[in-house]
Amino acid sequence: MANSIISGTLYEEKVLSWKQAHCVAFRNNSEEKPMVLGKGYRAGFMKRNSHLIKAKKGVKFDSKRADWCTYQNFQLMYDEVYEAMVAAGIASKFDDPAWFDKLGNIVEDEENCFGLKSKYYLLRPDKLLFVDEVGSNTSQAKDGNIGGEKFLCLSGGRPQQRSNTKDAHFTVLGFTTASGEAVMCAIIFAAKEMDPLWVQGLDPFTEWEGEEFDIERNTGRGKRHPEGPECKFKGISVPCFCGYSESGSITSHLLAAMLKFMDGLNLFDRSDGIP
Repeated sequence: MANSIISGTLYEEKVLSWKQAHCVAFRNNSEEKPMVLGKGYRAGFMKRNSHLIKAKKGVKFDSKRADWCTYQNFQLMYDEVYEAMVAAGIASKFDDPAWFDKLGNIVEDEENCFGLKSKYYLLRPDKLLFVDEVGSNTSQAKDGNIGGEKFLCLSGGRPQQRSNTKDAHFTVLGFTTASGEAVMCAIIFAAKEMDPLWVQGLDPFTEWEGEEFDIERNTGRGKRHPEGPECKFKGISVPCFCGYSESGSITSHLLAAMLKFMDGLNLFDRSDGIP
């Protein structure tokens, strides 16, 4: 790239003249058109600009993401979302963009701001929901050591750990508000139908209490069947939502069911007219 930039310019002639006078290897080069800038220039360039640029191996990137993850598409997405927030009554729109600090307060100058200017002001962060998902698997076949943990064993032996190798994919979703409060945890199992025991959860290190089929006594936090993570939102206990799909991933039907589940618990007051 550097060679192509200086090709046919005065700088190319200067570099060639300098190398002709100072580089024996360059003078003895029998190639018809030797490379003007070589490995030495590249090494020096990378060293001088190490705080700005690094040479790394490429990472495979999904072609669909490459096609759709453009600045224009993200801009369009945000504009649509912000307009929907204004229409819902949880945000307002200014005529002119303003600076905001980390706490969301309007500031006069760029020195005290955080981020770019915005025309939108969030009125009700407690009514704006965020959700992100993370996939996992019960198989421990590819699990690494915990913090480089090592075990003592006989010379020539191998410390073997008993682990589960059966694939059981699941997805965990965490719902939070823009004000930073946890609202609900949701788990999606990869299955064609739900097994009630999955919802119960299992802590194999907790002793069973009472009779063999005393499920109620052994269900709850700290028990043999601890169930999923429970959130406390605005004084209301929100149980873990459990669902299933063949792929173990979110679907539009599951998302609608999760929102309906939260709606049934009356988590959000609607007396202020905000839907």
